[in-house]
Amino acid sequence: MMRPTFQFVAFLILMSTLVFSQQTGTPPEVKLRYETGKIAQGLYSNECLGLSFPLPAGWQLNTKVVGEDGTAQHIAGGIALLVLFQQSANSGAITFALMADEASTQTESAQDFVSNYARLQINAKPSEREFIREPYAVDYGGGHFFRADFKQLSPSTNATLFVSPIFTKFRGYFVGAVVVARSVEEVNQAADLLLHLSFQKDQVDPRCVMSTHDLSIGQRVRISKDVQKGLLIKKVPPDYPEIARQARVQGSVVMHAVIDKNGNIQDLKLISGHAMLVPAAMKAVKDWKYRPYLLQGQPVEVETEIVVNFSLSGG
Repeated sequence: MMRPTFQFVAFLILMSTLVFSQQTGTPPEVKLRYETGKIAQGLYSNECLGLSFPLPAGWQLNTKVVGEDGTAQHIAGGIALLVLFQQSANSGAITFALMADEASTQTESAQDFVSNYARLQINAKPSEREFIREPYAVDYGGGHFFRADFKQLSPSTNATLFVSPIFTKFRGYFVGAVVVARSVEEVNQAADLLLHLSFQKDQVDPRCVMSTHDLSIGQRVRISKDVQKGLLIKKVPPDYPEIARQARVQGSVVMHAVIDKNGNIQDLKLISGHAMLVPAAMKAVKDWKYRPYLLQGQPVEVETEIVVNFSLSGG
């Protein structure tokens, strides 16, 4: 499920522009990062995400969000790869934000992701926002995407804004764009920029991690849940709540975790899960223990996602 914090912060970035391996065991030495892109000769490329995108003529890069060299901006669980804008004929701006967000589960689809994104935005202010079109399939740049369209009234300008999240699933991430403009025609024109998005082979590079740097805690690396799962040395199984059994409730609880240099759970926050299952899952995971994750031979803090499954069949 799409993280609410990611959606909220990403949407604020767009609005502000408008106003103006995975392997188990000991991990390999880290050299590549998902947020490290490259802009050279008018082409953006990202080795870890396996994609490239030519910068379109007439569009400007919002360097307040991403670096001129292609360095991405972390947005609470995801990354803004590129944020481009162009002045429109409606005395506003058209925004095209190329983004990526790690899938919570292997079964989460691009259609689910787009639907959750749009619905959360609309439900946050139902009096100002409404669907134009529910998620539908569309092909761009050799990829199979899902797109939704909704509109919202901007109280500050009294103008109607049209928004389209458009994403595909690739290398374990949802990759695509959120487009915002003051007319449907401008949104469609900006969405067509995705026709020039190119993908490499859909195969995860085990050297790649998502990292953040916080001066108050030192180096922290974001790694996939599959890599972290391979470091697990103590797993406390959750107690299936009796009330959930009686109600025939089952499913997954997804959590964001910070694990310290010694392999202990330092912080745990809920991403998604049924209310009857969440307390048991979080109580169990707090006692899990991992081998330290090594970055260039040194143990570092990591942030990752942990999934606990509850099944009435016991599987």
